Amino acid sequence: MYARILIFFTLLTFCFLADGARFQSSERRVHLIELFSSEGCSSCPPADEWLANLRKDPRLWKEFVPVEFHVDYWNRLGWHDPFSKAAFTSRQNNFASEWGSRNVYTPEFVLNGEEWKTGILGGRRIPKQEETLVGTLTVIEGKNRNFEVSFRPKISSIQWMATGVLLGNGLVSKVANGENGGRTLSHEFVAMNLVTKPMKKSADEYVATLDLSGSLKTEPKSIGVAVWVSDSQSPRPTQAVGGDLVLSSERQ
Repeated sequence: MYARILIFFTLLTFCFLADGARFQSSERRVHLIELFSSEGCSSCPPADEWLANLRKDPRLWKEFVPVEFHVDYWNRLGWHDPFSKAAFTSRQNNFASEWGSRNVYTPEFVLNGEEWKTGILGGRRIPKQEETLVGTLTVIEGKNRNFEVSFRPKISSIQWMATGVLLGNGLVSKVANGENGGRTLSHEFVAMNLVTKPMKKSADEYVATLDLSGSLKTEPKSIGVAVWVSDSQSPRPTQAVGGDLVLSSERQ
């Protein structure tokens, strides 16, 4: 009896100490929706708004994970997008190479590593979750925005890679110049950084630690995280998971 009580209080103490979030996918593939955008592109705000509206979709995080990458090749045309990074442009270029294309553009949607052109924005529909079992992806938040990633695959790979991004929500910009000069733009699910690491085999799963602690130039209203795994030979995601986080200032 004493042993049971001791175990109970030990677990209770652990729950109070472990203040980080934990997210886990199902074994079925979760869609990764990527939008390549820019505040310097006049045709991007409607696409940004479409992605932001996914916040209202009950399937968010369960069946799909959205990420908005701001590219930097529009910065030379009058407005420096504060959320743009060369690494995001490189990811878009890697997709173009994967598809055998020489062109990149904004706004560009990518669904599970494939160019997603089907339907106009108002009629764009996220496909139902696939029946294919690819494996379970788990992410646990540690201290200082370090995330422990583990993947139990149902399919094989020579080398699994884990990729993670910190997401900024409720971001607002007053654009002074460029094609959107004079407009106030709002964003959700904006990638603030991008980290990729090879995973190591541990028993029947693959593990990695992703450090997403890079400083945020713009303080978002709220933050989230998106993590996916892929084969080392391709940027196409195999499984994805994500969710909302608590800002450090909001923790008790």
